Amino acid sequence: MKVNTDAAFYLDDMSVSTVVVITDPQGKLIQAEARWYDSLADVLIAEALAVRDDLEVAARTSNR
Repeated sequence: MKVNTDAAFYLDDMSVSTVVVITDPQGKLIQAEARWYDSLADVLIAEALAVRDDLEVAARTSNR
């Protein structure tokens, strides 16, 4: 299982989006999820949220 994550910070409205994509060893999509957070003013917090979201989705996916 391969897990990729990313975060984007939107300065104009101080919001953050995160995305998690999980694929199998052959590159086939297993799970993908995006989340939105309002009122966040720090890109480091955005990246930390992306990692947290990554761990939550990976744990939930591996328990199927």
